[in-house]
Amino acid sequence: MKQYLKLMRVSHYIKNSIIFIPLVFSGNLFHRELPAISVYGFFIFCFLSSVIYIMNDLSDVERDRQHPTKRSRPIASGAISERRAVIVAVMLITLAALGQMILLSNQKVPLISGMLLLFYFLLNLFYSRGGKNVAILDIVILAMGYMIRVFYGACIIEVKVSVWLYLTVLTGSFYLGLGKRRNEITRLKSGSTRAVLKCYTYDFLDKCMYLCIALAVNFYALWSIQTDHKGMIWTVPLVIIMIMKYSLQIEKKESEGNPVDVMIHDKVMCGLGVFYTAAVVAIIYFGGT
Repeated sequence: MKQYLKLMRVSHYIKNSIIFIPLVFSGNLFHRELPAISVYGFFIFCFLSSVIYIMNDLSDVERDRQHPTKRSRPIASGAISERRAVIVAVMLITLAALGQMILLSNQKVPLISGMLLLFYFLLNLFYSRGGKNVAILDIVILAMGYMIRVFYGACIIEVKVSVWLYLTVLTGSFYLGLGKRRNEITRLKSGSTRAVLKCYTYDFLDKCMYLCIALAVNFYALWSIQTDHKGMIWTVPLVIIMIMKYSLQIEKKESEGNPVDVMIHDKVMCGLGVFYTAAVVAIIYFGGT
């Protein structure tokens, strides 16, 4: 069972938690129905993202076997056969499709939410089949994945995403993608098999990632000023501290720049994340306007 959970990349489900951003920031966390819809949508997206991970592993199995860390993945290591991996993927995509159909049966959930899921799947299929080998485009696709999550989360509960919040997530997503590629370059000599890395330089990625995170902080600050919840401006320093702590972690030589690994293994980052969430909920729901 452990190998199957590893195959599904359950630990990466943390990235899907941004589906809840529209719910929390719209002030609907304690609504009678919307939180349940968001949780339901979260699991649908988790099933679909697992399908994407399995597809990528099947596509890269030979390259992964030559990689110092990826060779331990279930398919590459032989712990799970390719045939069984395909069966798991089919089961998961079936669950995701059925789950979305049930969600759409709720008249309050618009059809476009299903289209967003389909677009996410096709986008990642393109990424797996060659898009990941095109410089810049690979990072754009990674960032779009995060944006689709946010829009899906907003769509299923029918709330609008603030322009400033959209820009914050977009630039923050670029920062994460650029940082991951930058750290992969530092490990290129130790066995990286990602072809697109030959198109990048460390300095280019480093400059772009810090440009994006500077923009993200500015957009977040602008959003916090314009929102009805004026106390949100006090969360800006906390966001900056979280970014500095994350940046410190991925600057380490042994880091691959994977945001999931940082969030899971860095207890300080986890604590800051919990504190930030608690602060946001307190300000939005108990702090008045």
